[in-house]
Amino acid sequence: FASYTPRDTQSISNLRTRALFEGVAAGANEPAVRRAFTILFEDMAPIRVAGRMIYRHLSDVMRASLDLRKEEDGRIISSTGFNLQDIDVGRDAFMALKDDTDEAELTMEQLVESGVVETAVSLFGYDDFSQFITHMESDEYGRLSFERFMYGLQRCAADSSCSPECNVSHILQEL
Repeated sequence: FASYTPRDTQSISNLRTRALFEGVAAGANEPAVRRAFTILFEDMAPIRVAGRMIYRHLSDVMRASLDLRKEEDGRIISSTGFNLQDIDVGRDAFMALKDDTDEAELTMEQLVESGVVETAVSLFGYDDFSQFITHMESDEYGRLSFERFMYGLQRCAADSSCSPECNVSHILQEL
């Protein structure tokens, strides 16, 4: 798992699975942890078999997550013109908002309660939060995916009522 970057790990939407990857990455930097796992792997055949099964499963999860992220990034780039750095900053902000939930999407209520809406309203120069919210297209259940979040930010920046200083890169940094 040492070959996976923090950016790769961030692409995993399931918080518990992401925590496994983050924990393994942190443990890999600790000599005592590495030594303990080496001993377990070498001396206990059932753990070795289970370890290989877990490794294959988690490798498949990571591969699927990376493929999904690549497809999602491509759609966002082609629809908004954002670069990968902006998308990654946006993903970090979005994922930070959902750190207490394992859902892949946020409700509009969570978005408002997080303070993101207040910050965005100020940065975009809106008079009130309803101007911002109208650009965020939630699904029929009132949920907002990361992709729809990024599309909404692009619509806010393109909005004629947006101040001339609107810069999505700057706004994403602030969120």
